[in-house]
Amino acid sequence: MDARRSANHRVLGPGEAAGVPFGTGGQRLHKLDAILAELRALLATETDTPSPPIMLSGRG
Repeated sequence: MDARRSANHRVLGPGEAAGVPFGTGGQRLHKLDAILAELRALLATETDTPSPPIMLSGRG
């Protein structure tokens, strides 16, 4: 069995090593912005139109 794989986990691809940052801070922030936009669009389709606060924390 591959040393990077266990029975319950997939093999990590390039740039996916645990604890290793990938992309610049700006690239990660842009991707997060896109993900949050998708989440807000999904929530907007709900009958009660929830709009929970989304809190972010981090360093840098």
